[in-house]
Amino acid sequence: MIRIDCNESEPPKIDREWLETDGRGGYASSTLGGCHTRRYHGLLVANLTAPEGRHVLLSKLEDSLLVEGEEHFFTSHRYPSVLFPPGPSLLREFILDILPRFTYRAGEICLQKSVLLVRNRGILLIRYDLDRSPKAGLLRLKPF
Repeated sequence: MIRIDCNESEPPKIDREWLETDGRGGYASSTLGGCHTRRYHGLLVANLTAPEGRHVLLSKLEDSLLVEGEEHFFTSHRYPSVLFPPGPSLLREFILDILPRFTYRAGEICLQKSVLLVRNRGILLIRYDLDRSPKAGLLRLKPF
């Protein structure tokens, strides 16, 4: 198991990467901050027989939680001279065990996200667990 505590040293989340494979040549990969910095990054990159080769079927999700009118973003995007969203990352912990798990905190809100590629099936599962929140929220998922 690999555990990175992002509270202690504030590692460069845009420079550290993770990778999950499906056993058939497909994979999911990105940086810890969810900001793609390489052409091959993607949440669902499948190794297809027709058309042959690896193809990005889902680049990423812009995932956020809207609570009491305030939106908290879990992934980021890098544009020329701009990183969105501005401000510090909400990522507090990354664990790579059987699957990658991310823990995010914003004030009283604590959310965990897990990414799983089903072995030999080419299926992506993403699970969100809201551990703590002062009020009900709305999870927003925008596919790219």
